[in-house]
Amino acid sequence: EIDYAKYLKTKRIYTLIKVDNDSDIDLLKRPSHKAKAAIYKLRNRLDLYFHRYMPKEEAGLLSAMMLGLRSSVSQQERGVFIRTGTAHILSISGLHLGIIAFIFFFLMRFLRVQHKTAAVTVILFIWVYVVLAGERTPLIRAAMMITVYLAALILDRQTDIYNSISLAGIILLAINPLNLFDAGFVLSFACVFSIVYLTPKIERLFRAEKAPKQVRFLTKPAVVSIAVYIGSAPII
Repeated sequence: EIDYAKYLKTKRIYTLIKVDNDSDIDLLKRPSHKAKAAIYKLRNRLDLYFHRYMPKEEAGLLSAMMLGLRSSVSQQERGVFIRTGTAHILSISGLHLGIIAFIFFFLMRFLRVQHKTAAVTVILFIWVYVVLAGERTPLIRAAMMITVYLAALILDRQTDIYNSISLAGIILLAINPLNLFDAGFVLSFACVFSIVYLTPKIERLFRAEKAPKQVRFLTKPAVVSIAVYIGSAPII
């Protein structure tokens, strides 16, 4: 069986306390990090905004997908997502952060913003969003990889995806070495490495890179999925 105490230690949680009512809690000290406190205040305000102007179910789903707040999603709703294999929609992943960063960078370049200025702005934006979404490990990993990539653009240096992955892993383990025993940490890095390393090899094996552009558009997601499955199957 799972050692729940050991699992909580990987999250730096050493004590559990049950409180029956919020009124029993007195705040003795304000957060010392004012910027982070302001971002969390914005997070709570957005959650309240969603619930004020939307039906309860829709507001809960939007808070889960945008802010990482899943407490408003009922067990019944979660069960539906799990049964249909779409539970990942309820959690903000590195893929979501990558899409957000790409769209934001593209829009800034479309507006003729200098690429170095756009890169710096995107780096600041994604780290604010990481805090806004609860600072989950997949988001931090993705934010670090995006930061390394954009920093190379700022410094006019070539990027290397393996260096980006390695640097993200080293920093996360330096912050919390127990991440090494976290299933999410191991699987996320295995999946990213598999995509980078195996995808081009699978494409060459089936000669997919020589196919027409329309065909490659359809086969690329399948090839990436196969690469992820090969990389994660032994661990699972």
